Amino acid sequence: MRKRLAICLLLGMLCINSSIVNASSLVWTQPWAGYSKFAASSSFGNWEADDFMLGSTSNLTSLAFWGGRRDTVPVVDSFRIRIFESFFDSSLGYERPADSPLYDDTVLGNGGQTLVIGESEVYYYMVNLPQNRLVNANSHYWISILANSANDPNDKWWGWNLSGTYNLDVAQVNGTGFSYYPIDQSPFSSTNYDFAFELFAEPVPEPISLLALTAGLLALARRKRRS
Repeated sequence: MRKRLAICLLLGMLCINSSIVNASSLVWTQPWAGYSKFAASSSFGNWEADDFMLGSTSNLTSLAFWGGRRDTVPVVDSFRIRIFESFFDSSLGYERPADSPLYDDTVLGNGGQTLVIGESEVYYYMVNLPQNRLVNANSHYWISILANSANDPNDKWWGWNLSGTYNLDVAQVNGTGFSYYPIDQSPFSSTNYDFAFELFAEPVPEPISLLALTAGLLALARRKRRS
């Protein structure tokens, strides 16, 4: 009995500890690869969305992305980060972000802003989400990054840079005259499918590890009561 109890506790603790060791690892990557940008600023009126899908259920903790502004250092008060579930729009004939976001967070605008070496208007951003955001394994999601530049003295829009990857569906633009419009279609006719961003997450412990730990703790409690 003691041996069985020890094994249950050990298995549970090993599984839980492995989640801690692997905390906040890179789970999705679409790095910038020298391509241009789309306006993604509240002052300009456009917002874009790009999709992602993770292989395991995870808690998103932070994200990185690339963007900037022409001929000047960006002055961004905050970024609005939205994550949407995917929705098949029969009128369009393809997937798009759902009407309402699953998560809607605001993060510091110039926090983690670093000029990319050798560039004059491309910046790398690394931001933490206000709280962990759960995403399910093999589920289709969309992410939107929108800059709030209300206090920018230069009054220029911030743009989200494109990546060189071709993952899942083509990214989409929303703005005056456009609604969930693929960026590879006219008049944009982009040869890129994706925007540049990376996601970091903590793994969610598998149910079996939690069951093993719970079983061990219950057995230990019963043993103490008997003694």
